[in-house]
Amino acid sequence: MRGFRARLWLTRGAAIKRGRILELAEKRTLFHNPQHEYTRSLLDAVPIPDPRLRRQGTRQAPG
Repeated sequence: MRGFRARLWLTRGAAIKRGRILELAEKRTLFHNPQHEYTRSLLDAVPIPDPRLRRQGTRQAPG
């Protein structure tokens, strides 16, 4: 996730909308290859704090 603190300890994650799980995946898959449009929109809404990454249009997930 691209900016979420949860990335530091998360092994699996879920995108949830109105109480429904829309996507459940391993951390790397969820952040680097989200399958659901809602998950992609959530990740795109997170600001990129590093100006170098922002210019490149990339995000970085630890681990």
